[in-house]
Amino acid sequence: SEPVFLPEHSNVLEILFQFIEPPTESRHFRQPSIVGLDSTVFFGISEAAEKYVVYGAMNVCITRMQQIVVEYPLEVLNHCAKHGYPELGDEAAEHSLLADLSQVAVKLTVPGLLSQWVCTT
Repeated sequence: SEPVFLPEHSNVLEILFQFIEPPTESRHFRQPSIVGLDSTVFFGISEAAEKYVVYGAMNVCITRMQQIVVEYPLEVLNHCAKHGYPELGDEAAEHSLLADLSQVAVKLTVPGLLSQWVCTT
């Protein structure tokens, strides 16, 4: 079998894989904590969890997004729009209304989301 290239950063994949199979040295087989992660790593894990359909990680990430929606509304909005979490997306949209348009244009990458955001502000 040949190695498969995965485009995600190794630190993202390392944590994501722990949701699938916990480290052998872990006696309690707990899922990894995502609290306190750098936002880039956290949202990378969230995206990879959706891409590879890692249900445990998907649920943990959405729960964490509910906790950080005020701090990262644009990132949460983009994720929710892309992956179908409308309730949390609506909450994130409300928290993003005062964001600078140049920042919004960079962070809202889902097709059509930027124009929807502009029409609601």
